Amino acid sequence: MAFRRLPFPQLTLAAVLGVAGGLYVYKPLFQRYSLEQRKAREAALAQLPESPRPQSPAES
Repeated sequence: MAFRRLPFPQLTLAAVLGVAGGLYVYKPLFQRYSLEQRKAREAALAQLPESPRPQSPAES
């Protein structure tokens, strides 16, 4: 009885539930990482010196 095979629909359902459960568990970690990366990117851009904007021929 321990070596009985699972039918394809049950195996598919188990795989889908496993992926969905993993996304549910790790979603807060992904969101926190994304927020930290966005804040770091904004902080890095704020520290860059502002370079003069090149003038287009229409502005001259």
